[in-house]
Amino acid sequence: MKRPNSKFIWTLILSTCLVLAMCFGTVFLLAGCNDAEAAAGTVTMEINPGVEYVITRKGDVKSVRFLNGDAKGSLEEVELTGQSLKTAVALTIAAYKNAGFMEKNDTVLISFDKKLSDNAKLKESVSGFISEALEKSKSVHTVVYVVATDDEKTTAIAEKHGISQGKAKLVADAATNSDMSEEELVKLPLDELVGLQKEVASTVINSQYIGMLKAKEIALNDAGCTTRVEFTEARLVDNDIKNPYYRLVFNDKRTQWTYLVKATDGEILEKNEVALFISLEEAKEIALKHAGLKDKAEVKIVFTKEELSRNQGRPCWILEFYTSEYQYGYKIDAKTGEVIYFDYHIDIREAREIALKDAGVSAESERITFTVEEYVGGGIKTPYFHFVFIAGRTKWTYRIDATDGQILYKNVAKDKDSAV
Repeated sequence: MKRPNSKFIWTLILSTCLVLAMCFGTVFLLAGCNDAEAAAGTVTMEINPGVEYVITRKGDVKSVRFLNGDAKGSLEEVELTGQSLKTAVALTIAAYKNAGFMEKNDTVLISFDKKLSDNAKLKESVSGFISEALEKSKSVHTVVYVVATDDEKTTAIAEKHGISQGKAKLVADAATNSDMSEEELVKLPLDELVGLQKEVASTVINSQYIGMLKAKEIALNDAGCTTRVEFTEARLVDNDIKNPYYRLVFNDKRTQWTYLVKATDGEILEKNEVALFISLEEAKEIALKHAGLKDKAEVKIVFTKEELSRNQGRPCWILEFYTSEYQYGYKIDAKTGEVIYFDYHIDIREAREIALKDAGVSAESERITFTVEEYVGGGIKTPYFHFVFIAGRTKWTYRIDATDGQILYKNVAKDKDSAV
């Protein structure tokens, strides 16, 4: 048997080492690629629709999750997975704009999870991508950054209302700075929710316009509003017009204001003020509270008149109702809710029986003719019922206290020898 020469052996050893080195290199390369594709953290972008992007270390979108129905309806046909985060954000804003959401929102909330927040370099890079994409959209004025927390309180708020933990944190913080309920805070436009924060990291990325929040502040100050209002319309109008403006419509349940505020410098271009009428249900509640019946569930209340009088002097709700004890009449100012007039009295049938019983006559056994049956009230100190009736040769005149049934006055006349 021939011994292999040393040159062949060394060649074999070198070849084996080379193969091993290539294998190890491939393994390391694959490991590096896998690491680059691994999830690096989660970014949530929210205005009202909210979408959550899971991103890789390269800054690509690995997966997405829609936080609510508005986001799903706008984005489910848009291919976001596999895109760069910058492209995904641009596509998202374009879809929101097409659906009409960007007309009402110029503030965007960006939430980073803890994993991404702990990577300062990647967080800075991601923030840059987002700001650049939002700035190019020309639909966003302010971007607000918040680090999501995973404490029980914010988690519960996020799950209950279908919002990000970042927005849940703003809601929880705002609850300590205002008297609004959690449900009211969740429904607030994002710019107003941000305005309730004591400290928040926000960046103006579009200095071309003053922003929705500033426009609202200008309108509210001009209107002199001191109570909380509800905005029924708040949008930017900037399509092919010389002077873009914010159109704002808001009310405090008594008055409605409409403002057009110039988007570039805040000048008030137009304003209008209209008095609102309180609803029938509000008027009823005011009347029942005044009558001391609002919290008496055991008392049966029947309304017999519910009328809105639109007289030019002072529009008012006219209400009449009764219980087993009294009949009530109210006039409620339809603009302010002020009680203009009220009256209550026992039922006229009850007052009639009191008079007949005192006279000692019975409608069942005697023929009785009432010539006067009237209620005298209208704001006098002691309202009363006035009765005049005849039985046989006798005529009775009575005044019965309308509130407690006491006899205030009576007169008895036989035949025709005494005037009534």
